[in-house]
Amino acid sequence: MKSTYSIKDLERLSGIKAHTIRIWEQRHKIIEPKRTDTNIRFYCDDDLRRLLNVSYLVLEGVKISQVASLSEDQLHTMVYQKARRNSSYTTELNDLKLAMFAFDEGAFNKAFQLSVNNHGEEITFTSVLGSFISELGILWQTNTVNIAHEHFVSNLIKQKLFAAIDNCTTPPKESASKVLLYLPASELHEIGLLYLAFLLKKRGIPIISMGQNTPSEYLREVYAKTKFEYAISVFTTHPNACEVDEYFGELNRNLADLPIKFLFCGAQLTQALEKGDTPANFYLYKNVAELQNNILFKE
Repeated sequence: MKSTYSIKDLERLSGIKAHTIRIWEQRHKIIEPKRTDTNIRFYCDDDLRRLLNVSYLVLEGVKISQVASLSEDQLHTMVYQKARRNSSYTTELNDLKLAMFAFDEGAFNKAFQLSVNNHGEEITFTSVLGSFISELGILWQTNTVNIAHEHFVSNLIKQKLFAAIDNCTTPPKESASKVLLYLPASELHEIGLLYLAFLLKKRGIPIISMGQNTPSEYLREVYAKTKFEYAISVFTTHPNACEVDEYFGELNRNLADLPIKFLFCGAQLTQALEKGDTPANFYLYKNVAELQNNILFKE
């Protein structure tokens, strides 16, 4: 199954401006657009793969004229060598993106396993899939990926994360903070939360996983039994940005007497971050990657 892309899609995926892509087409024949019966330009998976590799080398300082002279094998080899030398994961991320857009589970599993073989499981989750999840969020926000892509790749990533969490053998540290992981009512996007659960469990931090769609009134009951010190949640679609203040107010009214530190991140927090008037025990982050810098993840 071949995917098709507009030049705007290529711009978002590669980081290269559409104007520059057109110049590369005309002067260096980097890629060649196809046209529909109504003369609308479009690009295919092979074009995307080549542009991702070309854009990486150009951003690394290689002249476009030199890149244009490379064969496909030479292009891929140079990208791989530079990525390994720079300790980046461009090749892995490109392969994951291409597998996602082609709805190719075999290709996704192959790219994932190759990363595990080359870098180990933890780096694959924390650096490779972590970067992929962050990019997926950006692609979602810019309408480059649709719901079908999101469901396909989310299901595969969740399978990997569930397996990794189950297989984690790090014993919980007796002195570590206990952490509750949950998603608010109506929130179903759990990849970010599962990723954080994996990181915490690998570090020996005891976790209590409540999962999706957890009403806030349940938290007091869980606290009474477990005395967790932190509560972490990821806001992807719920509560809506205009409802975040109301949700925070509800949490504060119901749980202000409990010594809980709340760590929240996600796209729905933009307005709240700008205002900066949340309760003192609420800590807000733009995304999962930023939340990882909290001292809790250094324990």
